[in-house]
Amino acid sequence: TTLPAAIATGKVLQTIYNSNATMSQMSSSSFAAISGCSIAITPSASNSRIFLTYYLSVGINAESYAFFQSFRDTTRIQSQNNAGSRIGCTVAHGRNDGASASAQTMTVCFNVVDSPNTTNEVTYTVKAASYGGTTMTFNRTPNDSNNSQAARPTSGITAMEILA
Repeated sequence: TTLPAAIATGKVLQTIYNSNATMSQMSSSSFAAISGCSIAITPSASNSRIFLTYYLSVGINAESYAFFQSFRDTTRIQSQNNAGSRIGCTVAHGRNDGASASAQTMTVCFNVVDSPNTTNEVTYTVKAASYGGTTMTFNRTPNDSNNSQAARPTSGITAMEILA
């Protein structure tokens, strides 16, 4: 089956993948970079789009909420602005199940499409914050206990340049 001529198609010119096994934690209600969670790509054409796939392994040891913002260099991309006391972000995840989750992680996955309008190298990062500064862990469970219930997963980012 062929596509109608009116539908524009693109080609993937390059794909870059960054696996991140760095175990870290943060306790911040202000957005801060996640250790090891970045990827750099140099677009071949200024009109290329960059398609990003993120998967983050996150632990929260309380009933709380985690917020994530995506960045190209220092510019926040595809994130809502704050509105009143609501947190502007690219994606959010919450736990409100009434239980401790010291031996649990969640996988937060999301995609971002960006038009950087440059042929210079750009770096994509993710920043995170939690409600009330609750401790979040990355690539490990909150208690990181040495038993068969505690996981040590990885996170990753894939960046694909799509030609216009």
